Amino acid sequence: MTYTFPKMFLAGGVTTLRTAGTIEGHTELTVKRFIDRGKMAGPTVFVISPHLDGSPYIPQLPYLKEGQDPALLVDYWADQGVSSVRAYMNLRRDELEGFVDAAHQNGKISRTLLDLPRESQEMEELMQHLIDQDMATTTTPPVFELCTNREVVHGGGLKAFAPGIQRLVLNHYADGVNRDSASRVLFNKELYWIKKFHDMGGHLVVGADPTGAGRTLAGYANQHTVEVLREAGFSIREAIHVATLCGAEHLGIDDRTGSLETGKEADLVIMEGNLKEDVSNIRRMEIVFKDGVGFDSGKLFRSLEGKVGL
Repeated sequence: MTYTFPKMFLAGGVTTLRTAGTIEGHTELTVKRFIDRGKMAGPTVFVISPHLDGSPYIPQLPYLKEGQDPALLVDYWADQGVSSVRAYMNLRRDELEGFVDAAHQNGKISRTLLDLPRESQEMEELMQHLIDQDMATTTTPPVFELCTNREVVHGGGLKAFAPGIQRLVLNHYADGVNRDSASRVLFNKELYWIKKFHDMGGHLVVGADPTGAGRTLAGYANQHTVEVLREAGFSIREAIHVATLCGAEHLGIDDRTGSLETGKEADLVIMEGNLKEDVSNIRRMEIVFKDGVGFDSGKLFRSLEGKVGL
């Protein structure tokens, strides 16, 4: 997917992204360098560190050894070129504080949700705390989307999978149809919560997070995220604002991208149809401009059909 996903993100209109943590940190840094040097088509990439864990829970992840200073891991990945740090699970409070302190020095920066009432005072207090601390929240709704009455692959793109992987995805989807009532409850709560957080003044950004059951694909899921935001009650203007300028502001690059203004980089999308009339027109992208260079969205998507998962 180091070959297919960068192109698919770009085909879906994504000109800038930050990764969400990885088990292959050096791979993502190398892909970024390829893109920066013009050797590969893809968006501008801000690479986050691998998931820094507190114990060897997942074998591929770097983890703190007993008594190890968290700054050693943070400093190493900062030197490699990551732009921010991802602390993961199994961390004691002091270890997490160590990661946060080291990241700041580098300049990087109980109940289950299913049981929590939609109008929970605890959730609202959490939202307000995030707002008071000026902390951005990233929502990745396609990852949590249910099976029943939904597409097999969010935003389309089933043809992108290699045949063997496609069969696995279809089988997994079939197993979930009409068996995901709990997922429906949680998904609807999350849609309500992200809209409430936004309306309270929270800094909301969006992503695809193409992981999990395999039904979330780069590019396709990014387009579909705008559709989900509309489903959650966002206006078209709000949905596009969250998907563009809010992300640029969070990355500190809104002075050069994220909106159409004189003097900014020419990152924009040309599509057929009016989003105000039908939000699904987001899938009818024709040309994606990154740094003033136009890429044919349809040709990029078609060139990668049958290749994801090879």
